[in-house]
Amino acid sequence: MMRLKESAKKCMACGVLVLMATALISCSHQSKPLLTINGREIFENEYEAVMQQNVAQTVQHFQTVYGAQYMENFWETEYQKESPAEYLSQVTIQALTQYVVQENLLAEYDLLPFHTYDDFLKQWKLENARREEAVQAGKVIYGPVSYEEWEYYQYLLANGLEELKRIYVQKGVIQQDEEALRKFLQNHPEIVSQPIDTIRLNALSCPYVADDGTLTMNSRERAYKAAEEARDLLQKNLVSMERIPDFVQQAEYCDLTFNNETARTDSLLTPQVFQWAQNAEKNDISDILEDNGAYWIVRLSCREATAQKPFEEIEDYVSVKYVEAEFNWIFQQALDRVQIHVDADALPVPKI
Repeated sequence: MMRLKESAKKCMACGVLVLMATALISCSHQSKPLLTINGREIFENEYEAVMQQNVAQTVQHFQTVYGAQYMENFWETEYQKESPAEYLSQVTIQALTQYVVQENLLAEYDLLPFHTYDDFLKQWKLENARREEAVQAGKVIYGPVSYEEWEYYQYLLANGLEELKRIYVQKGVIQQDEEALRKFLQNHPEIVSQPIDTIRLNALSCPYVADDGTLTMNSRERAYKAAEEARDLLQKNLVSMERIPDFVQQAEYCDLTFNNETARTDSLLTPQVFQWAQNAEKNDISDILEDNGAYWIVRLSCREATAQKPFEEIEDYVSVKYVEAEFNWIFQQALDRVQIHVDADALPVPKI
Protein backbone atom coordinates (compact mmCIF):
# COMPACT_ATOMS: atom_id res chain seq x y z
CA MET A 1 0.00 0.00 0.00
CA MET A 2 1.30 3.47 -0.91
CA ARG A 3 1.52 6.13 1.77
CA LEU A 4 2.31 9.82 1.74
CA LYS A 5 5.01 11.20 3.97
CA GLU A 6 3.78 11.32 7.57
CA SER A 7 5.17 13.53 10.27
CA ALA A 8 6.92 11.25 12.77
CA LYS A 9 4.64 10.36 15.68
CA LYS A 10 5.60 11.34 19.15
CA CYS A 11 6.89 8.24 20.81
CA MET A 12 4.33 7.58 23.56
CA ALA A 13 6.93 5.72 25.52
CA CYS A 14 9.01 8.90 25.70
CA GLY A 15 6.49 10.67 27.91
CA VAL A 16 6.33 7.74 30.30
CA LEU A 17 10.07 7.33 30.40
CA VAL A 18 10.67 11.01 30.98
CA LEU A 19 8.55 10.77 34.10
CA MET A 20 11.05 8.24 35.40
CA ALA A 21 13.59 11.06 35.53
CA THR A 22 11.85 12.91 38.33
CA ALA A 23 14.61 15.27 39.39
CA LEU A 24 16.19 17.34 36.62
CA ILE A 25 19.52 19.08 37.23
CA SER A 26 21.96 21.33 35.43
CA CYS A 27 24.53 19.76 33.16
CA SER A 28 27.22 17.79 34.95
CA HIS A 29 29.68 15.13 33.88
CA GLN A 30 28.36 11.56 33.85
CA SER A 31 30.44 8.50 33.05
CA LYS A 32 27.42 6.26 32.51
CA PRO A 33 24.88 6.69 29.71
CA LEU A 34 21.88 8.93 30.32
CA LEU A 35 19.58 6.66 28.32
CA THR A 36 19.60 3.72 25.95
CA ILE A 37 17.65 3.64 22.68
CA ASN A 38 17.43 0.28 20.92
CA GLY A 39 20.60 -0.77 22.69
CA ARG A 40 22.45 2.41 21.65
CA GLU A 41 23.86 4.25 24.67
CA ILE A 42 23.39 8.02 24.73
CA PHE A 43 25.96 9.86 26.82
CA GLU A 44 25.85 13.41 28.12
CA ASN A 45 27.70 15.11 25.26
CA GLU A 46 25.38 13.67 22.63
CA TYR A 47 22.27 14.33 24.70
CA GLU A 48 23.28 17.96 25.22
CA ALA A 49 24.03 18.44 21.51
CA VAL A 50 20.50 17.38 20.60
CA MET A 51 19.00 19.16 23.60
CA GLN A 52 20.44 22.49 22.45
CA GLN A 53 18.61 22.13 19.13
CA ASN A 54 15.32 22.08 21.05
CA VAL A 55 15.87 24.81 23.64
CA ALA A 56 14.51 27.65 21.49
CA GLN A 57 11.39 25.66 20.60
CA THR A 58 10.75 24.89 24.26
CA VAL A 59 11.21 28.49 25.41
CA GLN A 60 8.95 29.75 22.62
CA HIS A 61 6.26 27.22 23.59
CA PHE A 62 6.13 28.42 27.18
CA GLN A 63 6.33 32.08 26.21
CA THR A 64 3.49 31.70 23.72
CA VAL A 65 1.20 29.46 25.76
CA TYR A 66 1.84 30.75 29.28
CA GLY A 67 3.52 34.13 28.82
CA ALA A 68 6.58 32.78 30.64
CA GLN A 69 9.81 34.77 30.84
CA TYR A 70 13.14 33.11 30.16
CA MET A 71 14.89 33.98 33.38
CA GLU A 72 16.36 32.34 36.47
CA ASN A 73 14.39 29.29 37.67
CA PHE A 74 12.64 29.02 34.27
CA TRP A 75 13.50 25.34 33.93
CA GLU A 76 12.37 24.48 37.47
CA THR A 77 9.06 26.39 37.28
CA GLU A 78 5.76 24.66 36.46
CA TYR A 79 3.15 26.38 34.31
CA GLN A 80 -0.29 24.88 34.88
CA LYS A 81 1.39 21.58 35.75
CA GLU A 82 3.55 21.67 32.60
CA SER A 83 7.28 21.79 33.23
CA PRO A 84 9.80 23.30 30.75
CA ALA A 85 12.40 20.79 31.94
CA GLU A 86 10.15 17.79 31.28
CA TYR A 87 8.96 19.26 27.98
CA LEU A 88 12.57 19.77 26.83
CA SER A 89 13.53 16.25 27.92
CA GLN A 90 10.60 14.77 26.06
CA VAL A 91 11.30 16.52 22.73
CA THR A 92 15.03 15.77 23.09
CA ILE A 93 14.40 12.06 23.63
CA GLN A 94 11.95 12.08 20.74
CA ALA A 95 14.57 13.64 18.43
CA LEU A 96 17.31 11.27 19.63
CA THR A 97 15.00 8.33 19.01
CA GLN A 98 14.44 9.38 15.42
CA TYR A 99 18.18 9.83 14.83
CA VAL A 100 19.03 6.46 16.35
CA VAL A 101 16.40 4.68 14.26
CA GLN A 102 17.76 6.34 11.12
CA GLU A 103 21.29 5.32 12.10
CA ASN A 104 20.14 1.73 12.59
CA LEU A 105 18.55 1.68 9.14
CA LEU A 106 21.81 2.95 7.64
CA ALA A 107 23.88 0.43 9.58
CA GLU A 108 21.89 -2.46 8.10
CA TYR A 109 23.47 -1.64 4.72
CA ASP A 110 26.83 -0.53 6.08
CA LEU A 111 26.08 3.11 5.27
CA LEU A 112 26.65 4.59 8.72
CA PRO A 113 29.98 6.47 8.57
CA PHE A 114 30.61 6.32 12.34
CA HIS A 115 30.10 3.78 15.11
CA THR A 116 29.77 5.99 18.18
CA TYR A 117 29.14 9.64 18.84
CA ASP A 118 32.76 10.09 19.88
CA ASP A 119 33.76 8.55 16.56
CA PHE A 120 31.53 11.08 14.80
CA LEU A 121 33.14 13.96 16.72
CA LYS A 122 36.60 12.83 15.61
CA GLN A 123 35.46 12.68 11.98
CA TRP A 124 33.88 16.13 12.28
CA LYS A 125 37.11 17.67 13.59
CA LEU A 126 39.18 15.92 10.92
CA GLU A 127 36.84 17.11 8.17
CA ASN A 128 37.05 20.72 9.34
CA ALA A 129 40.84 20.48 9.57
CA ARG A 130 40.94 19.05 6.03
CA ARG A 131 38.78 21.88 4.71
CA GLU A 132 40.83 24.56 6.43
CA GLU A 133 44.03 23.07 5.06
CA ALA A 134 42.53 22.95 1.55
CA VAL A 135 41.47 26.59 1.72
CA GLN A 136 44.91 27.66 2.89
CA ALA A 137 46.42 25.75 -0.02
CA GLY A 138 44.16 27.59 -2.47
CA LYS A 139 42.12 24.49 -3.36
CA VAL A 140 38.43 24.59 -4.24
CA ILE A 141 36.07 23.11 -1.65
CA TYR A 142 32.34 22.58 -1.83
CA GLY A 143 30.17 23.69 1.05
CA PRO A 144 31.28 25.72 4.07
CA VAL A 145 34.87 26.24 5.11
CA SER A 146 33.98 24.54 8.37
CA TYR A 147 30.90 22.71 9.63
CA GLU A 148 29.16 23.27 12.93
CA GLU A 149 28.90 20.02 14.89
CA TRP A 150 25.20 19.41 14.35
CA GLU A 151 25.32 20.72 10.80
CA TYR A 152 27.89 18.05 9.92
CA TYR A 153 25.84 15.32 11.59
CA GLN A 154 22.77 16.30 9.56
CA TYR A 155 24.90 16.40 6.40
CA LEU A 156 26.21 12.85 6.92
CA LEU A 157 22.80 11.53 7.85
CA ALA A 158 21.04 13.13 4.86
CA ASN A 159 23.59 11.75 2.40
CA GLY A 160 23.34 8.29 3.91
CA LEU A 161 19.55 8.27 3.80
CA GLU A 162 19.49 9.29 0.13
CA GLU A 163 21.81 6.38 -0.69
CA LEU A 164 19.66 4.06 1.44
CA LYS A 165 16.56 4.98 -0.56
CA ARG A 166 18.42 4.15 -3.77
CA ILE A 167 19.45 0.76 -2.37
CA TYR A 168 15.90 0.04 -1.20
CA VAL A 169 14.68 0.57 -4.77
CA GLN A 170 17.55 -1.41 -6.25
CA LYS A 171 16.98 -4.38 -3.96
CA GLY A 172 13.18 -4.27 -4.23
CA VAL A 173 12.56 -3.27 -0.63
CA ILE A 174 10.61 -0.44 -2.22
CA GLN A 175 8.75 -1.84 -5.22
CA GLN A 176 8.93 0.85 -7.88
CA ASP A 177 7.36 0.30 -11.28
CA GLU A 178 5.00 2.22 -13.53
CA GLU A 179 1.92 0.53 -12.12
CA ALA A 180 2.89 1.45 -8.56
CA LEU A 181 3.66 5.05 -9.56
CA ARG A 182 0.37 5.46 -11.43
CA LYS A 183 -1.56 4.07 -8.48
CA PHE A 184 0.30 6.38 -6.12
CA LEU A 185 -0.53 9.40 -8.30
CA GLN A 186 -4.15 8.33 -8.52
CA ASN A 187 -4.38 8.13 -4.73
CA HIS A 188 -2.48 11.39 -4.23
CA PRO A 189 -3.18 13.73 -7.19
CA GLU A 190 -2.31 16.71 -4.99
CA ILE A 191 1.42 15.99 -5.27
CA VAL A 192 1.45 17.26 -8.87
CA SER A 193 0.36 20.76 -9.79
CA GLN A 194 -1.73 20.21 -12.90
CA PRO A 195 -2.89 23.14 -15.08
CA ILE A 196 -6.38 24.36 -14.17
CA ASP A 197 -9.32 24.55 -16.54
CA THR A 198 -10.27 27.86 -18.12
CA ILE A 199 -13.32 29.04 -16.17
CA ARG A 200 -15.64 31.88 -17.16
CA LEU A 201 -17.85 33.51 -14.57
CA ASN A 202 -20.67 36.04 -14.47
CA ALA A 203 -20.08 38.05 -11.33
CA LEU A 204 -21.87 40.51 -9.10
CA SER A 205 -19.83 42.44 -6.59
CA CYS A 206 -20.97 44.72 -3.78
CA PRO A 207 -17.83 46.55 -2.66
CA TYR A 208 -17.44 48.02 0.81
CA VAL A 209 -13.92 49.35 0.30
CA ALA A 210 -13.59 52.48 -1.85
CA ASP A 211 -11.22 52.71 -4.83
CA ASP A 212 -8.74 54.61 -2.66
CA GLY A 213 -8.77 51.81 -0.08
CA THR A 214 -10.84 53.60 2.56
CA LEU A 215 -13.56 51.92 4.58
CA THR A 216 -16.39 54.18 5.73
CA MET A 217 -18.78 53.67 8.64
CA ASN A 218 -21.38 50.95 8.02
CA SER A 219 -20.11 50.38 4.45
CA ARG A 220 -19.58 46.68 5.15
CA GLU A 221 -23.11 46.23 6.48
CA ARG A 222 -24.61 48.14 3.53
CA ALA A 223 -22.63 46.06 1.05
CA TYR A 224 -23.76 42.79 2.62
CA LYS A 225 -27.38 43.95 2.62
CA ALA A 226 -27.06 44.79 -1.09
CA ALA A 227 -25.63 41.31 -1.75
CA GLU A 228 -28.58 39.75 0.10
CA GLU A 229 -31.01 41.75 -2.06
CA ALA A 230 -29.23 40.59 -5.21
CA ARG A 231 -29.29 36.98 -4.04
CA ASP A 232 -33.03 37.16 -3.32
CA LEU A 233 -33.75 38.52 -6.81
CA LEU A 234 -31.70 35.73 -8.38
CA GLN A 235 -33.28 32.99 -6.26
CA LYS A 236 -36.76 34.19 -7.19
CA ASN A 237 -35.65 34.36 -10.83
CA LEU A 238 -37.11 37.85 -11.08
CA VAL A 239 -34.27 39.39 -13.08
CA SER A 240 -31.14 38.31 -14.94
CA MET A 241 -27.76 38.68 -13.26
CA GLU A 242 -26.68 41.29 -15.79
CA ARG A 243 -29.61 43.55 -14.84
CA ILE A 244 -29.22 43.27 -11.06
CA PRO A 245 -27.37 46.65 -10.86
CA ASP A 246 -30.56 48.30 -12.22
CA PHE A 247 -32.39 47.14 -9.09
CA VAL A 248 -29.63 47.06 -6.46
CA GLN A 249 -27.75 50.34 -6.43
CA GLN A 250 -24.54 49.10 -4.82
CA ALA A 251 -24.20 46.03 -7.03
CA GLU A 252 -21.74 45.91 -9.95
CA TYR A 253 -21.69 43.35 -12.77
CA CYS A 254 -18.64 41.99 -14.57
CA ASP A 255 -17.35 38.88 -16.31
CA LEU A 256 -14.36 37.03 -14.88
CA THR A 257 -12.05 34.50 -16.49
CA PHE A 258 -9.73 32.22 -14.51
CA ASN A 259 -7.08 30.28 -16.39
CA ASN A 260 -3.72 28.67 -15.81
CA GLU A 261 -1.77 31.82 -16.68
CA THR A 262 -3.61 33.97 -14.14
CA ALA A 263 -4.25 31.31 -11.49
CA ARG A 264 -1.66 32.50 -8.99
CA THR A 265 -2.86 36.12 -9.08
CA ASP A 266 -6.53 35.12 -9.05
CA SER A 267 -6.07 32.79 -6.09
CA LEU A 268 -4.43 35.63 -4.13
CA LEU A 269 -6.84 38.44 -5.06
CA THR A 270 -10.11 36.52 -4.90
CA PRO A 271 -9.34 33.25 -3.06
CA GLN A 272 -12.94 32.45 -2.06
CA VAL A 273 -14.32 33.02 -5.56
CA PHE A 274 -11.39 31.17 -7.11
CA GLN A 275 -11.81 28.14 -4.84
CA TRP A 276 -15.57 27.99 -5.38
CA ALA A 277 -15.08 28.10 -9.15
CA GLN A 278 -12.68 25.13 -9.15
CA ASN A 279 -15.41 22.77 -7.89
CA ALA A 280 -18.48 24.31 -9.55
CA GLU A 281 -20.33 23.07 -12.60
CA LYS A 282 -21.88 25.04 -15.45
CA ASN A 283 -24.74 27.36 -14.36
CA ASP A 284 -24.01 26.83 -10.65
CA ILE A 285 -24.54 30.04 -8.65
CA SER A 286 -22.58 30.69 -5.48
CA ASP A 287 -23.83 31.95 -2.18
CA ILE A 288 -22.43 35.28 -0.94
CA LEU A 289 -18.62 35.17 -0.94
CA GLU A 290 -16.28 37.75 0.57
CA ASP A 291 -13.10 38.70 -1.27
CA ASN A 292 -10.89 41.74 -1.82
CA GLY A 293 -13.08 44.29 -0.08
CA ALA A 294 -16.37 43.17 -1.61
CA TYR A 295 -19.19 40.63 -1.38
CA TRP A 296 -19.57 38.47 -4.47
CA ILE A 297 -22.19 36.29 -6.12
CA VAL A 298 -20.87 34.40 -9.14
CA ARG A 299 -22.24 31.99 -11.74
CA LEU A 300 -20.09 29.57 -13.71
CA SER A 301 -21.02 30.16 -17.34
CA CYS A 302 -18.37 28.05 -19.08
CA ARG A 303 -15.62 25.58 -18.27
CA GLU A 304 -13.03 24.70 -20.93
CA ALA A 305 -11.01 21.63 -19.99
CA THR A 306 -7.23 22.05 -20.07
CA ALA A 307 -5.07 19.10 -21.10
CA GLN A 308 -3.38 17.54 -18.09
CA LYS A 309 0.34 16.85 -18.00
CA PRO A 310 1.04 13.40 -19.45
CA PHE A 311 2.33 10.81 -17.01
CA GLU A 312 5.63 10.52 -18.88
CA GLU A 313 6.29 14.22 -18.24
CA ILE A 314 5.83 13.95 -14.46
CA GLU A 315 6.98 10.36 -13.90
CA ASP A 316 10.37 11.29 -12.43
CA TYR A 317 8.80 13.72 -9.95
CA VAL A 318 6.13 11.20 -8.94
CA SER A 319 8.88 8.60 -8.48
CA VAL A 320 10.73 10.83 -6.02
CA LYS A 321 7.57 11.47 -4.00
CA TYR A 322 6.65 7.79 -4.08
CA VAL A 323 10.04 6.65 -2.79
CA GLU A 324 9.89 9.30 -0.04
CA ALA A 325 6.45 8.09 1.03
CA GLU A 326 7.47 4.42 1.06
CA PHE A 327 10.71 5.17 2.91
CA ASN A 328 8.87 7.21 5.53
CA TRP A 329 6.50 4.31 6.09
CA ILE A 330 9.46 1.95 6.63
CA PHE A 331 10.99 4.49 9.01
CA GLN A 332 7.73 4.87 10.93
CA GLN A 333 7.41 1.10 11.29
CA ALA A 334 10.90 0.99 12.82
CA LEU A 335 10.06 3.96 15.04
CA ASP A 336 6.97 2.20 16.36
CA ARG A 337 9.12 -0.75 17.51
CA VAL A 338 11.70 1.35 19.35
CA GLN A 339 12.71 0.53 22.93
CA ILE A 340 13.88 3.31 25.24
CA HIS A 341 15.28 3.11 28.74
CA VAL A 342 16.28 6.13 30.85
CA ASP A 343 19.39 5.13 32.77
CA ALA A 344 20.09 8.37 34.65
CA ASP A 345 18.39 9.58 37.77
CA ALA A 346 18.40 13.08 36.30
CA LEU A 347 18.58 14.59 32.82
CA PRO A 348 20.46 17.81 32.01
CA VAL A 349 18.84 21.18 31.43
CA PRO A 350 20.52 24.34 30.13
CA LYS A 351 22.01 26.95 32.39
CA ILE A 352 20.64 30.46 32.07
